[in-house]
Amino acid sequence: GQHLFDALATNSLLRSVNVEWNNLGRLASGSIGKCIASHRSAIEVLIVRDNNVGEGDELYKEMAKGFSLRGDGAQNRSLRTLCLGNTGTTRKGAQILADVLYRNHLPALESLSLFGNPGMSSQGVAHMVDKIPGDCALVSLNLAMCGIGDEGVQALAVSFHNGCPIRDIDLSENNLTDGAAGALKSIVETLHPLDPARQVRVGAQSPALHRLSVVCNKMSLAVVRQLQAKAGSQVTVLAGGNG
Repeated sequence: GQHLFDALATNSLLRSVNVEWNNLGRLASGSIGKCIASHRSAIEVLIVRDNNVGEGDELYKEMAKGFSLRGDGAQNRSLRTLCLGNTGTTRKGAQILADVLYRNHLPALESLSLFGNPGMSSQGVAHMVDKIPGDCALVSLNLAMCGIGDEGVQALAVSFHNGCPIRDIDLSENNLTDGAAGALKSIVETLHPLDPARQVRVGAQSPALHRLSVVCNKMSLAVVRQLQAKAGSQVTVLAGGNG
């Protein structure tokens, strides 16, 4: 794995790389981070899910280091989809990734999947969302199975700001109860395409929420219906497996 990603860092041909379920570990993680930070890599879709490459934070440290060595304006303008689900990503790793996003080092990134990483903790997730620039390309964020809980969703609701580019949010299997109802309604309101206050602040044509998934949580059917009513026909709320 290490040698593969060392080569991919200067690859100009491959556009999509999928190495899921390959028993990659910490030995390869640093090379993956360097590859993501490389401006010479042509990879647009990188799927590294179900490998323990997030443990120890080496992937994220090397990613940040690779960008910092090239200065504040360093960018990878090719990567559009990054899947790091179930990789053992920690709270520290999530914070480092948040800073990479905040500094606009990945300006073309549209989809980020971090599902199955409960080690990020609700604080790490909230920190990351808070750092997402309003003018970046990121529109899809998968945080399923990250152990966010009601408290974490409340932190997320505060972090999602008017102008946030996210249009597709996955919060499935996060042990959400009726205690998360207010926060979820707040997220829908903040990012709703027809919210008048939002239209005034960020413009009616700005990207807005299209889909919210809260599948397989612990909310009552009454709360699910309230959330769907708040979303209306403009936002799809997926909520199977509750009640």
